[in-house]
Amino acid sequence: MLGTNRGSIVAAIITGFVRFPESGQFKLLALVNDGMRLYLGEGAEKPILDDPRKMSDRLVGPADVTVEADVWYPMKLEYYQKKGTSALVLAWMRPGAGEGEEEIIEAEYFAHLPE
Repeated sequence: MLGTNRGSIVAAIITGFVRFPESGQFKLLALVNDGMRLYLGEGAEKPILDDPRKMSDRLVGPADVTVEADVWYPMKLEYYQKKGTSALVLAWMRPGAGEGEEEIIEAEYFAHLPE
């Protein structure tokens, strides 16, 4: 999991940036197993998605965010896996999308600074 040889009792803080393909109000969601917190924006102190429960795969959110197209927004994701299976998938619903129109956020919309 996440580059380790461990399959359980793993925690990670993932930092980087996310950009959105159009301006407007997006809904952010996460499929997660076990727990996570997602912060968006410079200096964000409160997570926009927060689910610390230790449970099987479940959908967290949505969180409404109003964004500008092609701006790189800082993000921080805290994730942990206690035992059993693991999952972490971020998705969004574009402005005007209806229920069932969630899209997995593709890699091209994420970036990070070199270490």
